[in-house]
Amino acid sequence: MAAIVSTPDAELEKLQRDSFGYFLHEKNPVNGLVIDKTAPDWPASAAQASLAIAC
Repeated sequence: MAAIVSTPDAELEKLQRDSFGYFLHEKNPVNGLVIDKTAPDWPASAAQASLAIAC
């Protein structure tokens, strides 16, 4: 069985895609805020809002 070889560029692209996807998935559609953590009832902070805007 052949091993799957991952290049640093491919790993970086996956990390970028997954990071951006977090913001798309966790964004509140009403106010646009993004929770800091995926725990139930976790608040959103200004730090996450800034990162979401950058994405």
